[in-house]
Amino acid sequence: KIVEGEFSDWKSLYLARHMDEEDLGNQASKIVESSLQQLLLLKCAVAQQRLQQEAQLEQRLALRRAMRRQRQQRQQKQEIQEQKEEEEKEREEKKKEEKERDVEK
Repeated sequence: KIVEGEFSDWKSLYLARHMDEEDLGNQASKIVESSLQQLLLLKCAVAQQRLQQEAQLEQRLALRRAMRRQRQQRQQKQEIQEQKEEEEKEREEKKKEEKERDVEK
């Protein structure tokens, strides 16, 4: 800040005031530039975090799909096994019936 008593003539006072205004303008420009850089860094950080979250979500979805596929495969195997057991049971019953018929004859 300029104190008028420090300068003897109006030219020096004008120059000092102008320099203060210029310094303030420079400081304001530096603050704005710094703020814009910080904003850009913040935007980049947010974008990076969003990308990481999307990647994690994709991984979770892929894992869920894989688990669902495994469950379906196990269920299909179980159904096939149960069907085989049932067919085997039916064959045994037929054999048993045939033996009973043979015994009756």
